[in-house]
Formats: sequence, structure tokens, C-alpha cells
Amino acid sequence: MRRRGQAVAVSVAIMTALTLTLGLILYSYFTSHYSREALQSRIEVAKTRIAGSIDLAVTYISKASVSNVNYTCVTVKLLNMGDEPYLIDLTVLPLEETPTSVTVSQYIQWLPVDQYTGGVNVYLFIINDTDQDGLVEVVGTSNQYEASILSDCGNIVGILHDSLSHIDVDAGNIVINDFRLSELADNQGIHVIRPIPFWGFRLDPVDPVHILVVVEEQPGYGAGYLSLFTRYNDMEVYVASAKIP
Repeated sequence: MRRRGQAVAVSVAIMTALTLTLGLILYSYFTSHYSREALQSRIEVAKTRIAGSIDLAVTYISKASVSNVNYTCVTVKLLNMGDEPYLIDLTVLPLEETPTSVTVSQYIQWLPVDQYTGGVNVYLFIINDTDQDGLVEVVGTSNQYEASILSDCGNIVGILHDSLSHIDVDAGNIVINDFRLSELADNQGIHVIRPIPFWGFRLDPVDPVHILVVVEEQPGYGAGYLSLFTRYNDMEVYVASAKIP
């Protein structure tokens, strides 16, 4: 009888342990699931708020060939129509848009980073009358200003070499319509192993920011899109884009 009692006690202990383990597993699952749902909801709210407040417009496009390399120069106006400042990030991506989705094209192999060589071929500058002399200047990271040169892309390429500084973001931390950029690229049979550059800007209400974007067209270059993102924790979340022909 004593052995039988011990066996029953052991069985009860095992069942209790299994029940507790199962409970912890279920608790962990539902907590994780709820956390993911809550995170996705917060991201959608932030994205929707910014998309409804920021106007992204291409105002001028010029093309040139310098030393047998083709360039596209684009001026862009960003306007915050909301009532609070926003921090946004910009990059250039080769996208494919349909009425219901946005995906990345095979040209991600070359734009904005050549995945074979690591060379960055997109450059961003601020356009502003910095010294208040009535002439527009182009501002790079070293704050070396040039007089207004926005009429010809060849002139721009010839003298600008100090693009604004950027941050590098891994493709796995870039989210476009609920999919990571690494996943979208993998669907095209492409592995994005080099990080993507992002340029950050602060947009105050009713105070437009003018930007010059210079794209060095690589072999296989397709249409690029100046893409607006919002940063959420360590992720860059896609908001909107404007086509660069």
C-alpha cells in the first residue's frame, strides 16, 4: 500500500508539473500574440497619422550624363500639415506599386546600395537660403554651401560631394506593408546583405523642407521611389513614396 501511495503521489506531482508547464506555455503564447497585435496596432496608428499629415511632392527633375555615368537630380518639398512636429526618414527604393500593394523590384540589387560592391549611389542635400542673401544654397553634411545651381543636374553632380549623413538599416528592420524588406527581396530571389541608407529630417508644422536628391543610375536601373518612413523602436516603417522617373 505504501508503494501504491507513493506512485499516486508521484503521478499527481507529474500531472501538476505538466499542467503548470502547459499553462506557462499557453500564457507565453497568448501574451506574445497580444504583444504582437498591440505593437502592430500602435505602428498602424503612427503610420496613418503621419501619412495623413505629410505632403511629399516632387517639384523638379533634371537628368545628366557625367563621365559616362547617368544621374537624376530631383528637388522635393516636404510639408507637415499637422499640428505637431514629426521625425521622418527618407530613402530611395526601387518599388513596384499596384492599387492594393507595394513591393520591391529586382533593382534592389543596385539601388540605393550596390549589393555587389557596397557603393551607395543616392545622395541627399538640404535646399535653403541659409545665409539670407536671397540665393538658394545646397547644404551637405559639412555645411559647405553652394550658390543656387538647381537648373542643371550636370552642374550639381560636378560640385557636390558632401551628402547629408545617413544611418544604415538592415533589410530585416525595414517594414513595407507588414512585410520586411528582406522577405520581399527573397521573394525575388535576391538577398539584401548590405544595409540601406536612411536620411532623417524633422518636419515642423507649416514649415516646408526642401530637399535635393541625386541618384547615380547603376546598370539595370529601374524607376526609383523617394520613400518616406517613420522610425518605430529599431524598425523603419513605410508610410508613402513619390516616383522618380
